[in-house]
Amino acid sequence: METLIKDIRHGIRSLLKRPGFTIIGVLTLALGIGANTAIFSLLDSVLLRSLPVSHPEQIVQLRTLRPAGRINQNFSYPFFRELRDLNQVCSGLIAYYPTALSLSGGSGAAERIYGTLASGDYFSVLGVNAALGRTFTTAEDQTPGASPVVVISYGLWQKRFGGSADAIGKNLTVNSTQYTVIGVAPQSFTGLVRGLSSDLWLPLSMHNQAIPDDPPDTMANRGLIWLEVAGRLKPGITIAQASASMEILGDQIYKAHARPDAPPSVERLNLVSGSKGATWLVHDLDTPLKILLVAAGFVLLIACANVANLLLVRGSGRRKEIAVKLALGASRARLIRQLLTESMLLALMGGAAGLILAVWTNDFWALVKPADLFYTVTLQNRIDLRVFGFALALSLVTGLVF
Repeated sequence: METLIKDIRHGIRSLLKRPGFTIIGVLTLALGIGANTAIFSLLDSVLLRSLPVSHPEQIVQLRTLRPAGRINQNFSYPFFRELRDLNQVCSGLIAYYPTALSLSGGSGAAERIYGTLASGDYFSVLGVNAALGRTFTTAEDQTPGASPVVVISYGLWQKRFGGSADAIGKNLTVNSTQYTVIGVAPQSFTGLVRGLSSDLWLPLSMHNQAIPDDPPDTMANRGLIWLEVAGRLKPGITIAQASASMEILGDQIYKAHARPDAPPSVERLNLVSGSKGATWLVHDLDTPLKILLVAAGFVLLIACANVANLLLVRGSGRRKEIAVKLALGASRARLIRQLLTESMLLALMGGAAGLILAVWTNDFWALVKPADLFYTVTLQNRIDLRVFGFALALSLVTGLVF
């Protein structure tokens, strides 16, 4: 350890003696490491990060498979209600509907936001507890129009109420209807649709008030499919087992409500993992981000080659220094370790600068955002421990490479 500390001190002095070389090397590496870190953080947001809920591996999303490989992810409220009450494989099923809303109230002007209409056990099934106040109860999702309450996001709480605990009990007007704030969601939870940050959650029973342009019988009409449905598997139940059971149950429900002369259903109810949320909004980002990550990897290799050339040029000028050290009894292994320590220090400095560069590229996702989206993608280039670990590992590997 004492020898390592000496090598680090010597490496720092050596880099400070040649500030021009050090600055060029750090900036070259910062571009390569920063680009890779920024793209990895986006890739992490789209593909890798699990939902911030209790046991996300138990969460599933429901969908129906149609002929020719078509997939439908929406259901009617009556169909959802029967699935919820009759299924034997999920400890709970929830329905939700993200939509654009108009908001006023609190300390802010009227604005367009995104909200989610959710069934009464939405938060309890997901295992998400309020950061302040409480979440919905199942009783608040029974009588249409009778529960004008709202759970707001952590971001909206900070924006509209300045993070004050007095927000609980205050009123907000959503699409001309006044709601009482009963809770604040955790900062990490922004909903189940990946890429869409929900600003607030309303009970499904308030559908007619929240979306007055919809048909008044939307909640009772079996022919209107509009809700997304997710669930939590019971312990010991696999997705394959749950899918088989749900397929049978879905067919039974269809037959129970079909006309006598109706043809057999050609749709099959199917379950897929929902541990990362609903990804229909960002699925088009998958391939572009992977391509960008590969391209950024080549940029980093070029940066490593450039720094290696700089080190070779610098090394030719240090022949006398190295010869003196060998004459004084330094071993080849000792000199290699010292030079490697200098390389690692240079790589770590480049990694630190690259991490700062990655923070400055929070809007980089817009370059690969799918066009003509009804919703606005809100992926965040967050620099957390996972991204920091990636940048650190990348810096160490880079130091070894060049």
